[in-house]
Amino acid sequence: MSTELRMEALQEPKKYTVEQKLGILREWGEGGGNGVEIAKRYGVHPYSLYRWKKRLEQGARQWLQGSKPRKELALKRLEEENRQLKETLAAVTRS
Repeated sequence: MSTELRMEALQEPKKYTVEQKLGILREWGEGGGNGVEIAKRYGVHPYSLYRWKKRLEQGARQWLQGSKPRKELALKRLEEENRQLKETLAAVTRS
């Protein structure tokens, strides 16, 4: 293992905002280099870059199909359950 690789392993992972990730992906898509070159340029692992792209494509596909993400549906179910529990608690405490 080279010194350079060991130093990279010790570095803190970089945090990118959504806008920054989209900009990096846009640069990659516009021919700014291959995935490995772009990842190196921004100090991210190439796997992270490919994962961002896959998630972007999945999100776009859901939006174009008009389907709601699972989290949103789960949240609605939990909100409904919470409302029902509150009504039940109110009814029991009134009795």
